[in-house]
Amino acid sequence: MKLFEKSADLSIDPSLDKLLFILSTLIFLSISPYFIWENQLLILRIAHLVGNTIILYIIIRYYNFNVNNKELALFFFIISLYTMVAGTEIHKFTYIPLLTILFISLRPSEQLRIFNYIVTFLAVVYAFGLVSYLLSIFGLNRQIGEAIAPNIDKEPYKVFFGHVEESFLPVYRFSSIFDEAGVVGTLNGLILSVIGISRRNIKSIILLMAGLVSFSLAFYIILLINLLFYFNFKKVLFAILLLVGVAFFSGDKFNELIADRLIIENGTIAGDNRTHDDFDEYFKAFKAKGGNDLIFGRGYVTADTDDDLTYVSNYKVIIVRYGIIGAGLILLFYASFVFLTYNSKRGWFLFLVFTISAYQRPDMLVLFNIALFVGGLEYLKQDDENKIKALKL
Repeated sequence: MKLFEKSADLSIDPSLDKLLFILSTLIFLSISPYFIWENQLLILRIAHLVGNTIILYIIIRYYNFNVNNKELALFFFIISLYTMVAGTEIHKFTYIPLLTILFISLRPSEQLRIFNYIVTFLAVVYAFGLVSYLLSIFGLNRQIGEAIAPNIDKEPYKVFFGHVEESFLPVYRFSSIFDEAGVVGTLNGLILSVIGISRRNIKSIILLMAGLVSFSLAFYIILLINLLFYFNFKKVLFAILLLVGVAFFSGDKFNELIADRLIIENGTIAGDNRTHDDFDEYFKAFKAKGGNDLIFGRGYVTADTDDDLTYVSNYKVIIVRYGIIGAGLILLFYASFVFLTYNSKRGWFLFLVFTISAYQRPDMLVLFNIALFVGGLEYLKQDDENKIKALKL
């Protein structure tokens, strides 16, 4: 399969396809690659403005104002409004959810097109990045610059021709062009839960290899869940061979980053580095206090407004920000998308994987995650329909 191969099911107007390509690029930028760090806020604001304009143009020019998924778009608007006003301490009004609402209003074929473009973007970026990563491992690469991450607590990143290196970490991991390896691991785990693992799909192989050398615990857990759910001896054997190769190549690093982190200590996974003792104590007190804070959340608290949230990326952040009601609404939104668009075993499995990913990636309301989930559901739907058609031939 070619890296830029287009699906035969997606006959689309060339002009519309160009707009979707631009929109996909703007959504891709929201993952925050290193080359936008210096002016990230300005670039993302421009991306939102351009993205809103493109979708509104699509709705007017190609849909004749006939938007799709009206109920789900309205539901997301209600959730967004809730997150802005329901908090007991912080009320933060923002234009950011508008682009997500408009994205939800696109037709499934366009959402799928955007999903495929994003997967292709990542595959191309990883392909160059893996080569750059291997050259660095063997001391054959050359640093071409430095980049300062948006998180001011992090030291400067070394920039190579295909990736950036978290030089301040004791063990080297593949983070591609993003600020941490966990981004690579989580994204690839979610995408592979949709497109699957296949030796005949070059994108699948690239994403699998990038996920393995990211040494992201989330990726390995999601990979294991996928292998169990979609059990296929050849695929399991293929994944095991790659895993053994990575483990052999990395030596003690594999034990340090993956195996040792799976040990259960004090009732939790030893490798849970998405929280810390101070926040855990804070969260215990937060639950014990109960009341409106626990029910409605405190609002969009961040490390900038509360030191207890520094270096925390955990599902507990969702409850602190939005309360039990907000967390329930977010889960209900994702579940509603499955129920209303592709109510199937594979659809609910994807819901499960996304829910598990929230354990360490609490930003479930950001456009990129929703684009992957919604586009992923349509991918699964078309894949199953194509299989049924093939059986009837």
